[in-house]
Amino acid sequence: MSTDLFRVRIFFDAHIQSTRKGIAKSDEMEIQLSAAPDIPGLPKHITLLDYSPQVRCHEIRESASQRRDMTAAEIAAAEQWLSTILSAVRAAMRAAP
Repeated sequence: MSTDLFRVRIFFDAHIQSTRKGIAKSDEMEIQLSAAPDIPGLPKHITLLDYSPQVRCHEIRESASQRRDMTAAEIAAAEQWLSTILSAVRAAMRAAP
C-alpha cells in the first residue's frame, strides 16, 4: 500500500527481501528504514511494526510470537520516537550547506 495514503506512519517488516524494510513518516517528511527502529519502550526484537493511527492500526510482532495490538504505552513511545527522529532529520537538513 502506498505511503502517500498516510499522514503518519511507522512501518517495518523484517521479512521484506530488500534493503528498504520500512518507513517512518509524519507531515510529508519520510525516512527509509533498513533495520528495525530502536524505539525505547518497545520490545527489542521486533519483526513487524505497523503504526498507522489514521486507520487505527497499531500492530507489533516480536520475533517468536504472533501479531498483537500495541499497548497504550507502546503507542506513546512510538509517537515520541517519531517526533524525535524526524525533528533531528529536519534540524540536520537546515544545518546542511
